[in-house]
Amino acid sequence: MSCFLAGFADQCFEAEKIGLEAKLPRRYINKKFKNVVLCGMGGSAIGADLIRDYLKYEIKLPVSVNKDYRLADFVGKDTLLIALSYSGNTEETISAFRAALKKKAAVIALSSGGKLKRLSLKSRVPFVKIPAGFAPRCALGYLFFSCLVILSRCGVIKSKKKEIKKTVGLIRNMGCLMAPYVSVKDNEAKRIAGELYGRFVVIYGSTSTTEAAALRLRSQLAENSKSLSSVHLLPEMNHNEIVGWRHPGRLLKNFAAVFLIDEHDLKEIQKRIKISWKIIEKTGAKVIGIRSAGNSLLSRMFSLIYISDWISYYLAVLNGVNPTPVKMIDYLKKEIGRR
Repeated sequence: MSCFLAGFADQCFEAEKIGLEAKLPRRYINKKFKNVVLCGMGGSAIGADLIRDYLKYEIKLPVSVNKDYRLADFVGKDTLLIALSYSGNTEETISAFRAALKKKAAVIALSSGGKLKRLSLKSRVPFVKIPAGFAPRCALGYLFFSCLVILSRCGVIKSKKKEIKKTVGLIRNMGCLMAPYVSVKDNEAKRIAGELYGRFVVIYGSTSTTEAAALRLRSQLAENSKSLSSVHLLPEMNHNEIVGWRHPGRLLKNFAAVFLIDEHDLKEIQKRIKISWKIIEKTGAKVIGIRSAGNSLLSRMFSLIYISDWISYYLAVLNGVNPTPVKMIDYLKKEIGRR
């Protein structure tokens, strides 16, 4: 796991190249699509979530993430649909892929192989191959940046070459600061992992900036640290969940609230974070803020993603567990396949 984290910048750089070299039909280039749908599950879906958040306020086309066997009725011939499955065998994504073909959507498949590759070749659908040998959650760079470049080449968004270069550089620099050889005193990821150790973690992001990053932190704590946590978003949590910080009173001192903070959060959101922080702190729970870094939206998003991944790794070490195996997921898939 630490090797993956150390090499994450290189993966992102390689993913950009994969997206640039992918073979796309001419009919996909600069077509007037009416919507974009990204299909995926689990570790393959987080790249889709990030793209949705990243493009939310940039393009007029609706961008949605489908995490289901079925597709919404609006999907049709004017839809650009990208199926993301690292293994190529995710049954929900394959089901949605088949449905997209029936609806005559413009479909692109992105995976390391598997059934999705075979179906793509059989259906003469563009297939973008990414390297095999990773756990899906460790292939985020391939899943996100390859997909982002493909969207650019299709004319859905403008080129992100400069933003990608800055983001890769930031990740590389952050990696030097959070590596295992850096002491706790100078290593923010180690320090935060230590503060989370032994606590139930409640993660708060913002709907407009850090939603996908909050989802990523929760999933990484689950898969890597083998720790249960919850996630909610501002401003919505101020209209319901904030009231729940009263009971069970005896246990709240063993809770930790983590706020993901972006400097471009709306002033209204910044105010809500400060007030919510004070309310939760009074319960005796630990409150932690993780701030984004970087000059662009893309770099700020990935700064939160990257530190979250390191935190989950160090928390796994503190929990005394191997971060790589996900035995419960393997068991679930085996049982589903058997039935």
